[in-house]
Amino acid sequence: DFLATALDIKSVHSILDFGAGDGSLLCGLAKLSSANLVGVEPSKDYRAFAESRVSAELLESLTDISDGTAFDLITINHVLEHIADPKSLLERLGRLLSPEGQLYIDVPDVTMYDSIEDLHIAHLLHFSLLSLLSLLETSGFDCRVIERHRPPDHPFSIRLIATKSDRAAAPQVPTPDYVEHLKARFSKINSTEKLYRIKQRISRVVSFGKLKR
Repeated sequence: DFLATALDIKSVHSILDFGAGDGSLLCGLAKLSSANLVGVEPSKDYRAFAESRVSAELLESLTDISDGTAFDLITINHVLEHIADPKSLLERLGRLLSPEGQLYIDVPDVTMYDSIEDLHIAHLLHFSLLSLLSLLETSGFDCRVIERHRPPDHPFSIRLIATKSDRAAAPQVPTPDYVEHLKARFSKINSTEKLYRIKQRISRVVSFGKLKR
C-alpha cells in the first residue's frame, strides 16, 4: 500500500479524510493504523453508510471540526477534481495539519486521457503532474513523493504526499520562470517509482493557472 510505504503510518495519531464517500479509504486506513479517524462527507446517506463500516467520526463539513484540532495526515482521494476552488480548500486544510503533518492527494491524470470522452462530466478541473505541483506550491505545500499509478475503478491517476512549506507562496498564475522552476523540481522529488515519460509529456501540460482563466 502506497501510504504504508511512503510514510510511517503507524506513527500517525490523527487522520482526516476529506470527501470520505462510502468510507472505503477510512476502512483501509483503519487496517494500517490505530489513529483517530475523522471523515468529512456532505452526503447524509454516504455518512451513514461509512459509519456502519468503520469506527470513525463522520462530519458534514469542515466547519464541524472543533477549533484547535490538528491532524497528522489529511487525505483527499479522487475529490480535488470536483472542487471549484481547490486552492482555497488546500489552504484551509493546511491550517488543519499539525506542524509535521502530511497531505495525501490522488487525482486522475489528464495527460493519460485517450480522447475527449475521457473528460468526466462531474470533474470541474483536470490535473497533470505539473499543474498539480503548481497548485500545491501556490497553496503553501511542498511535494515529497509523487507518482503515476492505475488504481482499481479509476483512470490512470497521480498520487502524492506533501507537507506544509516554510517558503513564501508561489505566484497564483505561473510565470515562465516559475514553470521552469517546477520542471527542475521533478528531478529532485523522491518517488516510489520512476515517473515514466515525464519529459515527453511535460510539453503537453496545461497549467493550473491557464485552467483558472
